[in-house]
Amino acid sequence: MKEIGSEAFSGCSGLTSITIPNSVQSIGDSAFSHCNRLTNVTISENVKVIGSYAFQNCSLLQNVIFEGAVDQWNGIEFTPAWEGGQSYWNEGAPIVAVLCTDDQIDMYPVFGIFS
Repeated sequence: MKEIGSEAFSGCSGLTSITIPNSVQSIGDSAFSHCNRLTNVTISENVKVIGSYAFQNCSLLQNVIFEGAVDQWNGIEFTPAWEGGQSYWNEGAPIVAVLCTDDQIDMYPVFGIFS
């Protein structure tokens, strides 16, 4: 599987933890939105695209583990959301950091904008 499609797991209230496998290169728009019990996400270093609102309103998700370096994370294409061209891939999720293999990226908790 190379892609997790748009809204593929949207609203899956039983989902508590996910690991995006090495084969996946793209996470679609709203793929995991409204997964209100999701607490842990591990993303493979092979992911190259994360869609708009991919983790929108995942109210328990605070940290994302990325299995690559900060430079690799910064190379990911974040599909712009409709409004203002911002990449609100985690709007409504209280993500405070993306933990990479060599460092962490602190984030503003609501909009997924890097500090």
